[in-house]
Amino acid sequence: MRVAAGFILVAIFIARMIYRATVMWDLRQKPEELYLGLAFSGVWAMIYFFSYI
Repeated sequence: MRVAAGFILVAIFIARMIYRATVMWDLRQKPEELYLGLAFSGVWAMIYFFSYI
């Protein structure tokens, strides 16, 4: 269940970024949310990687 939660969060993040890039058209003016989300996903990926080795 914990592994699925990480994938669900990443899927929600990707869907939100696609929405902001295609519907709201404000992703280029405010890229901070993209960078923060990528950093968050990267930290979770490292946690999963090191905990399941």
